[in-house]
Amino acid sequence: MNKPIRNSSTQPQSGAVLVVSLIMLLVMTIIGIAAMRTTVLQEKMAGNVGDLNRAFEASEAALRQGERWVNDLVARPDTTTSCAAPCEVVWDKVDATLNPIEATSTWDSDNVRAYAGTIPAVAALPEYYIEHDEFLKDNLNVGTANDNVGRDLYRMTARGVGSAATTQAIVRTAYARRF
Repeated sequence: MNKPIRNSSTQPQSGAVLVVSLIMLLVMTIIGIAAMRTTVLQEKMAGNVGDLNRAFEASEAALRQGERWVNDLVARPDTTTSCAAPCEVVWDKVDATLNPIEATSTWDSDNVRAYAGTIPAVAALPEYYIEHDEFLKDNLNVGTANDNVGRDLYRMTARGVGSAATTQAIVRTAYARRF
């Protein structure tokens, strides 16, 4: 009446553990590849943000140079609507050819000033131009002796590039100066 004891190793195996482990390995591989793609994409985005920051800082440096130039003037500069390189003038604001976004000719060397300093890790030095916006009188009474007392408003526009020439930042500021 003794029953023979069966050994579990003698039973035929169906291979379910192998199939489950292969499926889990496949799922883990897909998750790993997705994580690597996300990491690479994040690194590219971080690099682009850094490059855009370099372009922004370069254009800000050009704006500050333009502000210093206007601040160092002794007398009110003459405005013009045309210039030959190098262009060391103040543009009249009614000149419609200076469109920093849509008109690529705006950034030709004949129209702009080049930044005089050095900026590391940029593809090209920033450029800027200065426009005379308007004259604001201190006194609103017309016909008085103080008609020429007031502030001149200037609009300065600068373009900087990052380490890649395709990364550009265009910034604009207003600057008031009393002569």
